[in-house]
Amino acid sequence: MAELNIHGHRLFGPMPTTLTYVCHWEIDAGQLSGRVRPAFLEAVISAIQRLDYQMDDFENALPRALSPPAYPDVTFLRVGLRRLDLTVWGSQETATRILLPEGIRVEFQNLIGEKYSKKTRLTMPHISAGEALVWTEVAFIETSLDITIYTHTSDWYERRELQRNFLHDQDRETRRCTFLYSSDTDTIREGSRVDRIDEAGDAHQAMMLW
Repeated sequence: MAELNIHGHRLFGPMPTTLTYVCHWEIDAGQLSGRVRPAFLEAVISAIQRLDYQMDDFENALPRALSPPAYPDVTFLRVGLRRLDLTVWGSQETATRILLPEGIRVEFQNLIGEKYSKKTRLTMPHISAGEALVWTEVAFIETSLDITIYTHTSDWYERRELQRNFLHDQDRETRRCTFLYSSDTDTIREGSRVDRIDEAGDAHQAMMLW
């Protein structure tokens, strides 16, 4: 991996609670290339599953009746991998090469609206994969992928009002993101004013690994 950039922008509410009511995260993983065995991929997937399980920690979590309330904040997440060039070595001197020259993009947001409560989009503009046997190409595929998943609930209206009221209350002193909770605003469309959050964030955290 050539580099990793993580940028976090968060809006905090008034004192003394200073609750976080809007989060905007951008993760850029740069270019990733390598040659691995299938066993290595299985180990990576297993490690990710274990990390996800430990993050939730259901076994040690408090009962719902005793758990602190979950505030209906808004999160925007963008994850990008600029380029992927991965070769998976198989048995009998075979190799599969997976190439994503334009990378991968994942976008997520949970601003509740009439059409959806959560939105997740996965985009891979250019995908190519080939199978080789002793460096003789025996199969090749080239395609693209763009998937958008919309999640909604039957009580979306009540949840939207709770979220809007929470945003309005936390944003009352600075009014930095009124476009997120105004009465005439529905779920944000592509290319909207979400980028304005970048300029309004109280905290800007950046980490670069080379």
